Amino acid sequence: METDSLKIDTISIIPKSFSIAYVSSSDYRLDFVNAILYWRKKPPVDSITVTYRVFPFHLNPVAQRMNFDSVMNNFYVTPFEFNSGQTNAQKGVFDFGVLKAEGSLGRQIGF
Repeated sequence: METDSLKIDTISIIPKSFSIAYVSSSDYRLDFVNAILYWRKKPPVDSITVTYRVFPFHLNPVAQRMNFDSVMNNFYVTPFEFNSGQTNAQKGVFDFGVLKAEGSLGRQIGF
């Protein structure tokens, strides 16, 4: 054991399922989410037996929103203008004048 930390697995370990045979739990610290074992006191032996259970996924995967340019450059539908080509009489309740109304229309009843 050359290093003071070991990557145990690629997915997250279930808490309280990890144990090392013949090694006290005070001799190490475990990062369950990243599955990394940090030694506080290395055991004097050259090999150890580790038992643990894992989740079927990684608990903190990398997530990011899509880049605006990648969405707009791959957008094949042309924008639809709701009131285009209608007279004022045809617009009815949807005539907001110079107020720009974009997005979804919602209905709400409050008591």
